[in-house]
Amino acid sequence: MSKRRAIYYEEQPNLKKLVFELLKKSKQKIILFYDDMDQFEEFMDLLSFKSLMKHMIYSADKLNHELYSFKSSKICLVFREDIVEMMNAQANNLNKQITDSKVEISWFDTAYSEPWEHPLMQMILYKIKKSQPNNTKNLEEIYTEMFDRNVFEFLMDRSFGRPRDLIQYLNLYKDEFPEDEKIIIKKLLKVEQKYSKWFYNEILNELSISQDKEAIAQVIDIISARGYVSFTEQQLVNYINTTSFQLVPNLSETLGIMTSTSILGLKINGKNTVFAYRIGSVSYTHLRAHETLSDL
Repeated sequence: MSKRRAIYYEEQPNLKKLVFELLKKSKQKIILFYDDMDQFEEFMDLLSFKSLMKHMIYSADKLNHELYSFKSSKICLVFREDIVEMMNAQANNLNKQITDSKVEISWFDTAYSEPWEHPLMQMILYKIKKSQPNNTKNLEEIYTEMFDRNVFEFLMDRSFGRPRDLIQYLNLYKDEFPEDEKIIIKKLLKVEQKYSKWFYNEILNELSISQDKEAIAQVIDIISARGYVSFTEQQLVNYINTTSFQLVPNLSETLGIMTSTSILGLKINGKNTVFAYRIGSVSYTHLRAHETLSDL
């Protein structure tokens, strides 16, 4: 009689028992993060992705009730805001779990006067400090030594205010100028086009679950071809009518979605541009494409 190898989910009860025993013995608080959940979009259809995300939330909520007795240990799931909104819209019974447990992370903190005081830059500076044994310099000294003063503002203007945006730009700089000891804006500009392509692909990846992805990609192509990052809706329509581009169905709605997702910003008094990820929701009249998209 042959012995059948157990299917992985048949071992789940034993694995759970073992984990709980280890938690009890460790007498420590454990927090387990599941990050980059959106990457599953790339490997499954939308229906399967929604089902997986929904059951991840249900399972984490159930397990967290059991884990609480082990020094308040817990599981944290990290989602993009648009995925949370999609799940809420299509599974109303998730609302309680999300509302009761959700913590919103906003990296775009305006309550700072110096670059090294911003939490995003502090994260990078701490990483640099930890990579250098016996480094006793404070964050201000590290920033002044390794970055031009305006580098942080430059990077923030070309990002969605997320850690991975800044890290990707700095990694591209390091690949291009590995011998440099100080990061300067003049050389950041030399790798801006490479970063723009990466940033554009990031936007498309995040739109992969959106029903509006084709319309948004079309509008980005039109803006790029037009060559001017600032425009009104009517100016965009006028340009489309003089080219071989097809008029985008529901253009106003598409521009609204692009504004709410910070692909486009709102130009204030013909000068400053604001983005939804910095100030919350915005309504639009005069628009400007995100700085990075102008380099495509």
